Amino acid sequence: MDKIKRLFKIKIKEIKRFFTFSIIGIINTCVDFGIFMLSTKVLGFHYGISQVISYSCATINSFLLNSILTFGDVKRTNAISIQFVKFVTVNISSLAVSVLCLKLCIDVLGISNVISKVITMVISFAINFLGYKTWVFKNVAAFNKKDPDSF
Repeated sequence: MDKIKRLFKIKIKEIKRFFTFSIIGIINTCVDFGIFMLSTKVLGFHYGISQVISYSCATINSFLLNSILTFGDVKRTNAISIQFVKFVTVNISSLAVSVLCLKLCIDVLGISNVISKVITMVISFAINFLGYKTWVFKNVAAFNKKDPDSF
């Protein structure tokens, strides 16, 4: 019975983690979009420069919020500087996949921009969550197989 309770506790914990990650994703989308609009419309920056600025700000915000709120309870295997490099690597990989996915959906399959963007966002969301959970914020206790409540 204790194993069932422990498993249920783990599942609830992971559902909460996923929900927190989702909320942070919404916040990051707002940060990205808001800074992009401010940079292009108010400050008059080129959209390319605005995209770099807004994406960078959202990535830093995402790292800070996810490291504290989503994965703050995880005993980590790496120093924060290494985690940040891994975090950026996951984001760059996700960005590359999203560009390819958009090209495939829009140019090859003829799907509308809006539907293509939604498909791409779901794929990027999954890549980011799995990358953060299994590589960036990897649980040292699960890695060492010493903590039965982690995975």
